[in-house]
Amino acid sequence: MKIRFSNLGTIRETEIDLRPLTVIIGPNNSSKTYLAYSIYGLWRELQALKLDALEPLRSVRVNHTDRSVEWSIKRLEAALHAHVKSSTRRFETQLGDFFQDTSNRLFRKTKFDIEEKPSAEILLPAFQGYSDFQMFAAREGGHIRLMLDQNFRILFAASAGGAKTSARKIPFEYTGLLPGQGMRNVIELAFGAPFILPAERNALIITYKILSNRRFKLLRDAARVRKVGRRAADDLHELLREQGEIRYPLPVEDFLDFLADVELPATRGTAAPDSGFAKLAALVESSIQSGNRLELTSTALGGRELRVGIGDDLSIDLYNASSSIKQLSALILYLRYKAAPNQLLIIDEPEMNLHPASQVRLLEVLAILVNLGVRVLVTTHSPYFMAHLANLVQKAEDPKIQKKQAAQLYLKDPRALLALDHVSAYEMRDNRLVSLKDPEFGLRWDTLSDVFSDLQQRYFALDGLAHGKRGK
Repeated sequence: MKIRFSNLGTIRETEIDLRPLTVIIGPNNSSKTYLAYSIYGLWRELQALKLDALEPLRSVRVNHTDRSVEWSIKRLEAALHAHVKSSTRRFETQLGDFFQDTSNRLFRKTKFDIEEKPSAEILLPAFQGYSDFQMFAAREGGHIRLMLDQNFRILFAASAGGAKTSARKIPFEYTGLLPGQGMRNVIELAFGAPFILPAERNALIITYKILSNRRFKLLRDAARVRKVGRRAADDLHELLREQGEIRYPLPVEDFLDFLADVELPATRGTAAPDSGFAKLAALVESSIQSGNRLELTSTALGGRELRVGIGDDLSIDLYNASSSIKQLSALILYLRYKAAPNQLLIIDEPEMNLHPASQVRLLEVLAILVNLGVRVLVTTHSPYFMAHLANLVQKAEDPKIQKKQAAQLYLKDPRALLALDHVSAYEMRDNRLVSLKDPEFGLRWDTLSDVFSDLQQRYFALDGLAHGKRGK
């Protein structure tokens, strides 16, 4: 799926092709974070299905001969296209608030364009499971087709093999609601819910309680202003003046909310201990954190807090743990409490605070996550990431060869191998994205190679001067 950007930070115009794994490398201040955050915002906006997107689907075609109702694939594609366009335009108008730009000038000319191409392979599965109606749909002649009984109640649908599947009887007048559920499924399949690990996560994960409590106090006091009058308003203004305004880009706010929700059993989801995501979280702890475990424990005052278990009977406060453990804690929490197939996980600089050996192991973890069904987008400065990514895209077709290839990997897991077609890799160069994919050689990248070359030349020059050598 391709997204075009214009006038975003230092980017004048560029394009990105999102694949199951997308990696962007580039220098500082090249708008990589703006790009990653914007994709998060776009995907977030796409999750909200507005009523106007369903208008083309309100009316249905009734076939009185075989007593069915139909929506054509083309109409569904048109409805999805209209939803994408309206969501994109709406997000463009919200960029100032999204990034909390107090100048109101940074994003005035920013534009986005999503080139989505929904096919029957996406549309049909989306209409095969209505969670509300427990019904099935079949594609016949380019239509989504649902059967009716003699009283014009939706009774059953023809399955792909022609067998009839019993279903709850739904009055015909409710058919206008059915495309909405199907379209939500289409959006989930085509885009997936986004989740972001911002670059600030290392600090946020040990300060989120303070930030959340302070934000809650401001909101609570602001709500009381309407009831108690002028004095409360003056007190709130004084509080704001003393501590300054609290202002974060929305991705940071969303991450803070996630950290706060993790402590609430009623609001967090939990991956089953034997699920692929929970096992992957344990793999991060065993292979990168030397067996140190992230734990959510009860406190003396009845609350819950994150701690790190470093043995059978000892745990330490998270703020006393190493910087690498703090940075990986966000990913572990995501895997245990949030991860689900078809999501879009965005990580800004996943290599932060990690030794090179840990960086390449983490890349293998992310590749396994891709093979578990989660789409991943990362921005990075790490040459180790790019070098090892070139290794991971050498996946052989033969499973027996894959097992032999896995023996060459750090985690020895064949799920870390990826097909080149499932990967996009870019370098941010001259204020635009340049693809690093080569049909003959896989991934070819030279970011930072000029730095290595320059360091080597300086070494020879300094060594020559130190020992009285003269260059030719």
